[in-house]
Amino acid sequence: MGSRLMRLLLVLLITSQVVTAAPAAEKIMDPNGPAAASDPNAAIKELLLAIAKKKHDGKILADLPFLNIVVEKPSQDAQEAGLTESVLKSTALAALRTKIPNLRVDDSCVAGLVVTLNLHQVKDASTVSSSMFVSSIALELLLGVTIEHNGRFTGASVWRRDSLATGNSQSARHTITRRLEDFVTEFAGKYYEDGNP
Repeated sequence: MGSRLMRLLLVLLITSQVVTAAPAAEKIMDPNGPAAASDPNAAIKELLLAIAKKKHDGKILADLPFLNIVVEKPSQDAQEAGLTESVLKSTALAALRTKIPNLRVDDSCVAGLVVTLNLHQVKDASTVSSSMFVSSIALELLLGVTIEHNGRFTGASVWRRDSLATGNSQSARHTITRRLEDFVTEFAGKYYEDGNP
């Protein structure tokens, strides 16, 4: 998980520092050296390597006292299958209270555990009903973070699980809610692994 956060920080650094990266990189690499001649991006790579070597313990969920559960509006097909915002939120909330009873859920909190579901019914041409569903579901934690090089505050995804699922239309609700519960279980594992009580 630490590598995912590091990649995010590197992307943020690249997008905001590309113009000014060369002067900073000159401090750690000879601009006239052999690496610079063979690779025009060598200076930027050296700078990113130096940043990646900074100490990072990977405990991104440490000391997380509370969060908010946010459900993005499901597709019409998902709602017709009984997977409404309310059902998805109550599923995530029940699983969270079971797995992490000390973690407070507060709707006014900036930290958000976000549920995203895209589900589409596949129509059977020989009948009027849907026979199959295809879906993608994701659970991710968005936190407020400070960008190291400029001190600016922004939101970033620091933990994520996603999955594709297909099946019989009648099993859509059961399949998706079980998958969401599994994601919450994985989140709880990371929460405790990072040292929370």
